[in-house]
Amino acid sequence: MSIKIAYLTHQDPKDKKSWSGIHYNMYQGLKKQGFEVVALGPVHLNMTWFLRIFGLISRVFLRKRYLPEHSLILSKKYGQVFGKSLKTIQPDVIFAANASTEIAFLDDIKIPIIYLSGGTVTLLEDYYESFSNVLLFSIKNANCIEQAAIEKSSALIYPTFWAANSAKKDYGAKKGKVHVIPYGANVDFEISEPKRLDSKEIRLLLVGIRWEGKGVPIAIEAVRELRKRGYNATIDICGCQPPEPVQEDGIHIHGFLDKRKPEEAQKLKWLYSKASFFILPTRYENFGVSFVEAFAAGLPCLGTNTGGVSTIIEQGKNGYLFELSDSGENYADRIERIIHDPGHYQELSLNARQSYEEKFNWQVWGNEIKKVVQEVAGK
Repeated sequence: MSIKIAYLTHQDPKDKKSWSGIHYNMYQGLKKQGFEVVALGPVHLNMTWFLRIFGLISRVFLRKRYLPEHSLILSKKYGQVFGKSLKTIQPDVIFAANASTEIAFLDDIKIPIIYLSGGTVTLLEDYYESFSNVLLFSIKNANCIEQAAIEKSSALIYPTFWAANSAKKDYGAKKGKVHVIPYGANVDFEISEPKRLDSKEIRLLLVGIRWEGKGVPIAIEAVRELRKRGYNATIDICGCQPPEPVQEDGIHIHGFLDKRKPEEAQKLKWLYSKASFFILPTRYENFGVSFVEAFAAGLPCLGTNTGGVSTIIEQGKNGYLFELSDSGENYADRIERIIHDPGHYQELSLNARQSYEEKFNWQVWGNEIKKVVQEVAGK
């Protein structure tokens, strides 16, 4: 018997840019499993603009952040709007991805809900910049919404153990309804063998949209250190722009590359395929899709041991984890050791690709989600 799923989000899951492409891949992944999937988004509410204006006023005059997307009044309005849609389409299961605000006040709905999120409010508070220095009542509202979404859901999906453990510890989620299913990569590569390291040209690649937040200065410091030691090291930086112009040998800044545009998507794939290492000294990270995209290209990853990154990078197997306090010199030290051990580099590359094939692709995600859907639907 076919299972009808309502894909519930205020965003458009058919848009490849929505939630960095994650909504699109999840929507398609559910359809590929044979489910009938009905998208309930996008939904645009006028009050959203007023809440954002209030947030701007709060920043300017109170020097405090307000979280408009985690407002109780917005959540209650979403509950009314989506409640009507659900009564019309009568799905077997609600799949709510990154949609705690949308489902927290869904009243009188007897349909089982699968709630998927990258992290919890408790984890994000004072960790992500956008969740730092927040008005007390606003963070309380956000936690109220998170708690309601978790309690209302029949199953909870998180991409990392970091997030899953918080749901259980901080919100009392029952162990039996919490599942860890990592996201997949938004690109794929045809690879038949592991990469070989060309010691004559060490190319680093960094993909991230926040210059400081993704630790770009540390990555640049690593390249400078390697060049100082006599290596022909370069770095390609995609997704962000420096606060001030950077004109320096070995540092190439490409800005944002839109995967919806064929020529820009092709350029990004080319950069992944030509790189020796993927580096992302991120300061905060729920998951890190760019890491698994690097795995798809067979690239060993160098990242920070923060947030959910340790679910992705296995120390010494498909890459290396660094502490937040580590400098570019620490990254350069590790790269230099790998340069002198080409066999280990090939092993890292092989394991990186295997990590992608076995854990971090949307087909695997779909297979695991199918089990959860069938369980909550009772079919």
